[in-house]
Formats: sequence, C-alpha cells, structure tokens
Amino acid sequence: MGVDFSELRTDAGLEEDGVWTDLGFGLPCRFQVAGQGSSHVRDARIECMRRLRDRKVDMEEWDEEVNVWTTAAKLRNWEKVDWADRDKDPSAKPKPLKYSAENARKLIKGVPRIRDAVNMQSIKFEPYRLEHDPEAQGNSPASSGGSSPGGSRQGRKKAASRTKSSSATSPKTEKS
Repeated sequence: MGVDFSELRTDAGLEEDGVWTDLGFGLPCRFQVAGQGSSHVRDARIECMRRLRDRKVDMEEWDEEVNVWTTAAKLRNWEKVDWADRDKDPSAKPKPLKYSAENARKLIKGVPRIRDAVNMQSIKFEPYRLEHDPEAQGNSPASSGGSSPGGSRQGRKKAASRTKSSSATSPKTEKS
C-alpha cells in the first residue's frame, strides 16, 4: 500500500496567516509564524532584491539581506517580546518591542537563534496541516466550491485552535 498524500495537505490560511508558537524556547513570549510558501515571504524577497539591485554588494551581503528580509516576513506578530538597544546604550533597560516589519528585521539580525527557530518553524508540516475531515475542510467533491483554497473557514478555525492550544513546536501523537 502506498502513502496517502492527501494526508499531507496544509491549510493555506494557516500557512499565510501563521501559527502561534514559543519557537521551542520555553519562554513566556510567543511568535506568529507564517509558512515558508506564504505570499509575505515572496513579497519580502522581491522588495529586498529591488532595494539591493542598484547597490554594489558582494554575494555574501546579498544573501544575508535576503535571508533577514524573508525570515522577518515569516514573523507576522508576537507577544511579550522586549528589547534593549544595548548597541547604542550598554546600560539600556528592556522595553516592549512592538511588532512591525522593521522590528522583526531588527530582532532577526540581533538574535541569530531566533532566525534559525523561525525558519525551522516555517518549514514544519504538522502545525499547518489540514484536519483529516474533508467535509469540514471544504475539500470534498461535494463541498469544494468554497472560496478559500486552504479549506473552509470552519476548518481553519479548527486547525488554528489546535495550534493555539499547544505549542506549535510540540510533536503530535498519531493514532493508529
């Protein structure tokens, strides 16, 4: 018997909007991470390359900038993230860091481990996986006329609640 690849479909809504996770750090902060294939990543890559196009940069700097921009684009939001700009003031006290694309790039550049964790999260399958209930997902032949390519709103809500109720990085146990 072969592998049922329909079991490997992901929810386009979750891939695009992101799932909440602690990135495996076990800290009280959380990050909303979009999937690797989201339009946010594509748009960030295009914007970064447009900005770099006319600059004389070597390939290493080019690669670094594109990596920072695309990884930061995967971060869609966060909670309880503080930052102290100790490069400017070594005695600076941490203050809440409001989510923005610019602050996401600052965080990615400043903390390489966050970059690694975001990239690892964005390529994982399980957090973005469709529930295996074709009718609830709007993917069965009888109900596939829905407007969302990633399944029904009900299906996305069900999958989103699944990821909110547990860390998106924690392994799931499969039922036999």
